[in-house]
Amino acid sequence: MVNKSQKIKITLIILVVVLCSISSISYIFKSSDSTEKKEDEVAVKKEDEVVVKSAVEDLESIKDRIKKTEKYREYYRSETNNGITVVGTLMEQMIDVMIAVLKQPLVKEVVSKHITEKQDAIEIAEYIEMLGKEVVKEVEQTPILRCGRPMVEKTIEQEGELRSWMEEGDGDVPVNNCDYYVDNKIEIEKGMNRAMVNLYNKTLSLLEKSEEKDKIYRISKNLAKANRKQYMLSSGIKLDDQYMNDYFPEQNYMENVAMAHYKYLGKELSTTLGESINVRELTEDEAPFIRYRTTQQNLIETELSQDTQSTRSLNVVSSDDMTVDDTVIEVGVSD
Repeated sequence: MVNKSQKIKITLIILVVVLCSISSISYIFKSSDSTEKKEDEVAVKKEDEVVVKSAVEDLESIKDRIKKTEKYREYYRSETNNGITVVGTLMEQMIDVMIAVLKQPLVKEVVSKHITEKQDAIEIAEYIEMLGKEVVKEVEQTPILRCGRPMVEKTIEQEGELRSWMEEGDGDVPVNNCDYYVDNKIEIEKGMNRAMVNLYNKTLSLLEKSEEKDKIYRISKNLAKANRKQYMLSSGIKLDDQYMNDYFPEQNYMENVAMAHYKYLGKELSTTLGESINVRELTEDEAPFIRYRTTQQNLIETELSQDTQSTRSLNVVSSDDMTVDDTVIEVGVSD
């Protein structure tokens, strides 16, 4: 049974798999720039600075969304719910911290350099929005709190001593205006499972479309080109653009690697989440890329089978009907 921490990890894997599973590339390279190219880069750098400044200003306007449901003063204050006053203020401050980070010069540089193509950025944002909506939908449908039942005292006798504790009693509880509140653990777990199913199936439906495969491959290659200098200088690898163009993985290869691991993940999830996971069989081209995982699994199953057979053999040998010969056999000793 997958525990909660493992489920969270799996959820995170699914959220980023569209971008990370295919863009796990070991080929990130350097270009040898000419004087003319450097002059072009200076112009692009100035343009990027203007774009990033504008983007930060746009981010600052996100706080206005918080103000739509309540009248604001300079800071957030709710006229109808004192708790929302505190929560809204926390949200404001979190956004302020994020904006302060993005305003730092080196941070502005790095965010402008890692994704250089505007179309790539838009499409990545669309993927994030699409998958984020699936999570939001489940959060909206999952009551994370419930009313607590009246507490009752329980007692038990252990080692001659009477021990007691308090726990929730049985019976129905109201659906609102609670006397006290507790985590709705059962519904939360159901919601997490539904979210994992929806995220996995949604991502799978994307990865099976030819146009989406083309898009993700293009984004992956552009990201590799944009980040080659950072990777090169931080690792000591010195490779040029021509090498990258010649040896960058072909699209079919990257697709097979990604789909093999994603389909394997689906089979793993189906063991705990059931038939709601859309399981796909591996193709002949995909199977070799997860052979190391299936081989390990087969080895474990084989060892368990062998252990079972050994146990049965021992049971047979220890039978009263068998005669045991205690003769010592010396190996490797010549006369």
